[in-house]
Amino acid sequence: MASCASTSSAVSSTAPGAPATPVPDVDLVTALVEVGPHRDFTLQLHPTAMPKRGRLECHWSQRKLEGYEFVDTGAPGNQWWRLPAPANSSGLGEPVLSAIDRTLDVVDGRITRVAKEPPRTAGVLWHATFLCGHADLAVFNVGYYCGGLCGQGFRITLQKQGSAWKLIDVLSTWAA
Repeated sequence: MASCASTSSAVSSTAPGAPATPVPDVDLVTALVEVGPHRDFTLQLHPTAMPKRGRLECHWSQRKLEGYEFVDTGAPGNQWWRLPAPANSSGLGEPVLSAIDRTLDVVDGRITRVAKEPPRTAGVLWHATFLCGHADLAVFNVGYYCGGLCGQGFRITLQKQGSAWKLIDVLSTWAA
């Protein structure tokens, strides 16, 4: 799999107002070009949909994300409650599409513009959000829309190897 050199295109991990989780500074563009099928696209980076209180707890096995759940200590007596990840592909842990951290225009696999506002042109639109990380691993929910019933979603895992990040796992989560 291709190497993903580090850039400043990291995304935030929580919805506005929630405590932030450190997000690794990875180059998602290189990973998305490898996932394919597009080299020209716009990438919108979004915060992750989270409960109003609590945190995300990820479960790892053999360097792969096995699952996640949302944990809160806000019950009476400081008791813990757990909310499992949704069975469908939208909801908690997915991008908050109404909030944009950053927009990147990509031509021939290279970033040509970085901005806060939505994309300037129509075309293939990728959405990405950081889900969770562990040691040298980072997991992102990503997906692209190319109009009508055209698009696909993935959960991708990147691993830091030296100063670069490499795409090591791609799980398809939805298709249109």
